[in-house]
Amino acid sequence: MNPDFTNFEVFLTNKELGFSPLQSVESESGARVCSGFYHQSLGTLLNFQIDQILPYLRIFSKGEAISNFSVAMKEGTSPKLCVNGLEFSKSYKFRLLQGLSYKTCPACPSTVLSESIKFYGQTQSRQPKIELNPSKTILPLAAKNNWPTGFGSRRV
Repeated sequence: MNPDFTNFEVFLTNKELGFSPLQSVESESGARVCSGFYHQSLGTLLNFQIDQILPYLRIFSKGEAISNFSVAMKEGTSPKLCVNGLEFSKSYKFRLLQGLSYKTCPACPSTVLSESIKFYGQTQSRQPKIELNPSKTILPLAAKNNWPTGFGSRRV
């Protein structure tokens, strides 16, 4: 079980593609989940092109389709597909549709996903934080004889 998810994480097996446990992190646009995909029999990691995967990715929450998300590839030694713009503390169903084209290596021929893949997960809770705006002040600057006393101010 992935410690990033507080409630659950379910993977339905697929004979073609496997995927690493989802990781949930906070991003500028909300919560983000990432997972690496690999070919089941070869064990090679897959690196999708964003324009390739978008038409084949569906996301649902509480039975309703989610459309306000973006997708990015996190490059590196183990590339991961990341979905951005999700809500915190929410359960999602992710579905990669049959027909998605992928390559097991840059020089290899394209292979088409023969059956849809479903996986489920929950995004993490929003982390508490305090942001201060240096252009704002707590006490009025022009006030005369205002002294802070508890939660209000008192004129002297």
